[in-house]
Amino acid sequence: NKPNDISASLICLNDDGYKIVNEYNVIYLGKTNDYVYDIEVAETHVFFANGILVHSTDSCQAELLDVCKIMLNKSENEITENDLMYVGEIVEEMINEHIAPYSVKVEDALQKIVYLCDDKGNPVKKRYVGLEYSNKYLMRGLELRRGDVCQLHKDVLQRVIDMVMKEGKGKVVINKYLYEIRRDMLSGKYNDKLVITKKMSKDVSEFKVQTPSVKACLKAQELGAEFIGGVVSYVYTKGGDVEPIIEGIQSPSDVEIDYDKYFLLIRKSVERFINSAFYVEQPTLF
Repeated sequence: NKPNDISASLICLNDDGYKIVNEYNVIYLGKTNDYVYDIEVAETHVFFANGILVHSTDSCQAELLDVCKIMLNKSENEITENDLMYVGEIVEEMINEHIAPYSVKVEDALQKIVYLCDDKGNPVKKRYVGLEYSNKYLMRGLELRRGDVCQLHKDVLQRVIDMVMKEGKGKVVINKYLYEIRRDMLSGKYNDKLVITKKMSKDVSEFKVQTPSVKACLKAQELGAEFIGGVVSYVYTKGGDVEPIIEGIQSPSDVEIDYDKYFLLIRKSVERFINSAFYVEQPTLF
């Protein structure tokens, strides 16, 4: 049904709960066949559109451990995923009563969550690692999903996340692990895991900027390589350059790999995570 004149409220949340700051009307303007864009800007993710301060679609997390303890009369160790979801749905209903026609929806319950922070210690939007009650991870904004990161980088970061989130290890143990990784890397043990494989979205001649993958493509062509499926593989080499890795033509052992660059990139990712770790440890609703 088409809504006509809908009453909605601007709500301010504080330590005492919430209060209605201002009431206003939401008027239905009809449907459109045009594209609808979800726009955001860096840092704040808010902007002015026709004089109105707006925000892109978003998510939020709520710490409901204390609420669960009071409502369900349970200790912290007794609270389960179902308990969190049950209380979350109650909170969801209360919020939705006051923000119609907008709404929130509880999606998941997490045992722990680590918000990745910037250099000043401020949590960065949409970058976090959450541990679900099934022991699976809910991750956003990590290098684990990037195509321009080598497999060793992903393996080390995943291992460190496991050490912190599942095993409760501290920085001393993690630093020892990183020392061993660096030692073995310098010995050539992980050469094959340093290869970065990237699928090119278009012909190399169409790129205006010479990214590492574009440089690798051009060098591979000079070596007479034929691309299959537009995929290029390369490694970082000393002198700030890259070299293509081509089966039967050039392997990682044939070039001078820049191990320092690889380790710097890995260490930066690990430090960003461990310096943010334990920012929030208690069960969190997502």
